[in-house]
Amino acid sequence: MAWTTAAALLFNTEENFRLGRTQVAVYCLIGALLVIAGTRLARRRRHAPITAQGVLLIGWLVVLGAALDGPGFYHGGLPYIAVLGPAGAAMLGMRAGLAWSGISVLGLLAVAVVEQAGLGVHHSVDTGYLWLDVVDYSVAIFLLTLFSSYFVREATRVTGTLARRNRQLALENQQRRIAELEARAASSARTHFLASISHEIRTPMNSILGMAGEIGAGPLDREQRERLELLDRSAKSLLGLLSDLLDYSRLESGKVELEQRAFLLPALVEEVVRLNRPLALGRVELRVDAQGLEHPVVVGDELRVRQIVQNLISNALKFTHAGHIEVQLSSGADDQVVITVKDTGPGIPADRLARLGEPFEQADASVARRHGGTGLGLAIVKRLAFAMGGGLEIESVVGQGSTFRTLLHLRRGELTKVEHPTTSPQLATGLRVLVCEDNVVNQRVILEQLRRLSVSCEIVDNGKTAVSRAQEQQYALLFLDYQLPDIDGPEVAKAIRIAEDPSGRHLPIIGLSANAMADDRQTALAAGMDDYLTKPVSIETLRQTLSRWTEGRENRVG
Repeated sequence: MAWTTAAALLFNTEENFRLGRTQVAVYCLIGALLVIAGTRLARRRRHAPITAQGVLLIGWLVVLGAALDGPGFYHGGLPYIAVLGPAGAAMLGMRAGLAWSGISVLGLLAVAVVEQAGLGVHHSVDTGYLWLDVVDYSVAIFLLTLFSSYFVREATRVTGTLARRNRQLALENQQRRIAELEARAASSARTHFLASISHEIRTPMNSILGMAGEIGAGPLDREQRERLELLDRSAKSLLGLLSDLLDYSRLESGKVELEQRAFLLPALVEEVVRLNRPLALGRVELRVDAQGLEHPVVVGDELRVRQIVQNLISNALKFTHAGHIEVQLSSGADDQVVITVKDTGPGIPADRLARLGEPFEQADASVARRHGGTGLGLAIVKRLAFAMGGGLEIESVVGQGSTFRTLLHLRRGELTKVEHPTTSPQLATGLRVLVCEDNVVNQRVILEQLRRLSVSCEIVDNGKTAVSRAQEQQYALLFLDYQLPDIDGPEVAKAIRIAEDPSGRHLPIIGLSANAMADDRQTALAAGMDDYLTKPVSIETLRQTLSRWTEGRENRVG
């Protein structure tokens, strides 16, 4: 009922209203019963918020009480009771909306009965159209409630669909992330597996190639030398296969970091071509054309560019039995360098061109049987070129030959000092080095190699002894194995560097390891090593390393 009615009852101000106490009590009781009934009906909907019920109840009481207290049925605020049904439908659902619509209609009927009985408080009302208006209001209330329920239901359906779709997308994203993590874990496990296999194979291979080199340095007859060369080629072929597998695995996992330094690109290509000429066996002419290269000095990863050129030439030599192989260097747009290798081989069928450059793909199934290889060479070239901001293009005509065009992003650079390396640098006499190697066979190999280079050496088989010897005596250089039985090579290097600080001396430390992973090299250099060689180490590599790190040193013999 109206708040003023309640106040009049409390203060006994009967002059402010014409309703008797009994009538007011009856209307209040009817209103309370209607509210309770409507609320219970509305609350049949499970989990209906109590706050929404309270809001609807207060609205119903305020509007209806104002109508009973004031001008009655035609009070300006009474039509707002029609909002309760749609509001109930919007907040609590269709059942609650219909329940509050019924309660609203009953409220209208209550006010109309009061007016029909002539109990309005401030003016007489013409009741000729009263019941027609009640019907109109009631129909409007139920129509609004139905429309509201429809829109709420559609909105709920759309919201539910969107929510389900969002959950599905979230689940798919989670599954995709899990799949990516699993793929990365599998790739990492594969890389570490290959690294472990490589280490276990490289360690004895160092002994095989080292001792084969020592045997080859002695007097041999023709048949013995041929057998030794066959052994050497087979061992190097196995090493090449391991290197390709490791390189592709690193490229696939995205763990390859490109160095940036200036170098002479034509000199690099000439050197690779010179090293491959003996493999042509006089049947194929290897030549270089660098006339289209505007600037010979470029900045990039020299080792990876060398690998690209080597793989392309090796691939061409494998299939070209006569004619020529030409390496062309030219400049492209936006600091691009184009390395083109053309051969006069048999050519590649058009249906096979698209698949070349993919791992383990070759021109046809018989290629591996006739020429060997795994099909990783071009795959490595393609991924290295992509890492350098370029790509690989292949053109071929059956019976005429093939063209492999590699685009690399190599900006122009400048060399402060142009070095012209020699194949056999001269070493100073009287060099004395320390070798820390725990493998007895590898000790023998490096001892024989250094002896051939006229370098005196002392060998220790553990890290602690190497640290003490480096502090007690002077050496021109230390060859340090990466994995030792007591403390690993990086820890030995750190200990030596710490002991050197007060004295100001610097002993060049060259790491030796069968681990071919880039992370091991970075760890070694970060620990204080000056250089890092991967086993097997050839005598020529030892010569160049000794020349680089002992040049100009005075205290060579301890």
